[in-house]
Amino acid sequence: MTRDDAIGLTIASFIFFGIIKLIIVAVAYFVTDDSTHVTTPNLSPSVEEPSLTISQFFSVDYLYNQFWPSLYFLALMVVTLVLKIIEYRFSFKEALSSILIMLSALLVGIFPLFGGAYLLGVIANFFIFSYFVLRVLK
Repeated sequence: MTRDDAIGLTIASFIFFGIIKLIIVAVAYFVTDDSTHVTTPNLSPSVEEPSLTISQFFSVDYLYNQFWPSLYFLALMVVTLVLKIIEYRFSFKEALSSILIMLSALLVGIFPLFGGAYLLGVIANFFIFSYFVLRVLK
């Protein structure tokens, strides 16, 4: 595979990822949107949530609760890269690492649903995925 082929494959993968992501978001929107039970939020000033201080915001517990899916996704991508290195070194058939790459392409958008920071988790997972896919392709 030449360098130009790898760039084209990477661009095609990102386009495929974007289309799959839009489909997942559209399905999630239609499944979770239930307008029959719309309630108005209680906006009374006495029921305010306590704001976080800077030290609480950057505490390990808070960050773990927000981004634990991205940490597990990072671990999955590291395992995939290690499997790819083992497959390359010992001339194994490249089946398991390829399956894990396809699985992780699906999990990029699904994992952050379980954490507290969905959009930041998707962005983090996207960059983790793109970095490790480029490493696996090399």
